[in-house]
Amino acid sequence: MNRAGRFSFLLMAVMGLSGWASAAPLQRDWQQFYGPQGLQFDVVRKGKTIGEYRGEFATAGDGFVFHSTMSIDLSILFMDFTYRYDARETWQPQAGDWQMQSLKVKVDDDGDAFALDLASKNDALSGTRQDKKKVTEVRFPNRLLTSQHYNPAILGQQQLINTLTGEINHFTLKNFGQEKISSRDGSIKATHYQYQGDLHDTDVWYDAAGHWVGMAFKASDGSQIRLVCRQCGQ
Repeated sequence: MNRAGRFSFLLMAVMGLSGWASAAPLQRDWQQFYGPQGLQFDVVRKGKTIGEYRGEFATAGDGFVFHSTMSIDLSILFMDFTYRYDARETWQPQAGDWQMQSLKVKVDDDGDAFALDLASKNDALSGTRQDKKKVTEVRFPNRLLTSQHYNPAILGQQQLINTLTGEINHFTLKNFGQEKISSRDGSIKATHYQYQGDLHDTDVWYDAAGHWVGMAFKASDGSQIRLVCRQCGQ
């Protein structure tokens, strides 16, 4: 996720388990998998909580909607910055497979606006990408996963739709093995992966069941930003 902006470093992220990952279903009953409260993370920089991330699942016909938000408020050298992220993706089963029916993203990066508005048509996901005042027509395969992290099937993929740039990113994942990471309620044993390729400086953690339980990435000033689990299906 390489979108320029004051707060772009806060989401420059968008997953052995290798054999398990390649066999993971593309989609599943996410409400059962993560629980009724969905996903909740604290956003932490230099030991201080500067925001939160939330992800919620809802039923939509035979499919589902995943709605995620991130809000960040940060003060650096007496200057205040804000970041707001809102993304909603809708999936439906189609002839034994799954297709994304729509993807809508809105970002306010301390006043700089970005948006995606895509819908499925003729086996593709097409629509507009707006970066500040520039509007571009875009078209993607509607079976690609996005950079929203909740789906462990990403571990068996090599490309995704970046919800911060409106582009397809190509990547590989380096597996660092299992380790313990912090959560609000203690520690979680999880497998550590690092994105390489179009996505970089981004690390993610998944537990043995496939729950997304953590993320870390480097800020533009060299500090580390972490998403620390409050609720992630544990």
